[in-house]
Amino acid sequence: GAIGARRIRVLLSFGAQVRAVDPLTSPPEGAEWVKRPYERGDVEEAFLCVAATDDRAVNHAVCEEARSLGVPVS
Repeated sequence: GAIGARRIRVLLSFGAQVRAVDPLTSPPEGAEWVKRPYERGDVEEAFLCVAATDDRAVNHAVCEEARSLGVPVS
């Protein structure tokens, strides 16, 4: 969505490597696109995680996984 795209652009502007997991919407140019819904394990190698979906249950699951792995999450 629009919020996720804005956050991705900011991260890219700081030189971050960004992986967007989204079944429908391609991310801004420069980000890797994993074209599918979130799955447990997607956060395992992350330095920082941003949960920016329109689905509260998905955002909660992403946040729970990130926290369990000690990955900062927004």
